[in-house]
Amino acid sequence: MIEEGYARYACDRSENAHKDGKKPAEYMSEHDKRRDDWLPVEWKDINGVTRKALLCPECAKEWRDMEQTEAKTHTKFIDD
Repeated sequence: MIEEGYARYACDRSENAHKDGKKPAEYMSEHDKRRDDWLPVEWKDINGVTRKALLCPECAKEWRDMEQTEAKTHTKFIDD
């Protein structure tokens, strides 16, 4: 049997960034609920270049935590 319609999700961070030392990669159908746990991100680097990456659930949590910290820092900067 051939099943079509799967996408390969692979984290763009290095193996060393993951607790188990392996780069997560999964094949998921378009209806797979696990897709929601992966986070596509976009930001401007120090040179003003727009960069994009896909983060696995483990790295997505770290990214969201960094965003929260940065938001608090920015708010404190403006409010001081």
